[in-house]
Amino acid sequence: MGTTFKYLNNLELSLAYNAYLGGADPKLRPLADRSYVTFNAKYSF
Repeated sequence: MGTTFKYLNNLELSLAYNAYLGGADPKLRPLADRSYVTFNAKYSF
């Protein structure tokens, strides 16, 4: 899930959240606990 904000076609800000549900079990589900948030900023001249 994420969103992007543009301002005057020069500035672009993005925020995204990726959630993996369920408990992390090192033997059965080693990658279950890998939720993260990303933020990006871009400026065009």
